[in-house]
Amino acid sequence: MNWELPGQLAQNRPLKIFGVYDEEKVEIIPRLAAIFYLNDNNIFKFLFGKAINRPSFFQNTLNSLDPNRDDLEPESIQTLELNYISNLSPMFTLNASIFRNTLNKLITRIVEFDEQTNEYESWSFNAGKMVTNGIELTLNAEPVLNLRFELSGIY
Repeated sequence: MNWELPGQLAQNRPLKIFGVYDEEKVEIIPRLAAIFYLNDNNIFKFLFGKAINRPSFFQNTLNSLDPNRDDLEPESIQTLELNYISNLSPMFTLNASIFRNTLNKLITRIVEFDEQTNEYESWSFNAGKMVTNGIELTLNAEPVLNLRFELSGIY
């Protein structure tokens, strides 16, 4: 398709990239929640979940330019959480959580200066694993109608 634009207007023609998408792996991403009502003012929740983050087009393209670089795998996170919610009074609510997050195959970007070519090189790789454990406490207060305060902290 050809077209002419009058005056100072620029032409914009799309760039097409052709390739074959050969990713046929099916990912199962589980999530589970169990809720236990001790009474109307005390609730326990157990939460489990997993998520993945596939490498971006940019990350895969940079790595594919060098045949010595490994293909990137999706990052993943798995989380476990025990949550307690207590209505201390009509004015105050306490929310306490204990959690553990396990992150695998984290994608890290490296930038290096190559003294032989006098250029910077950049690539990504799956760096490894990280585990975080923590506690989160949140106190919500509603001293008057439509005025809410929240105090929260994480360790």
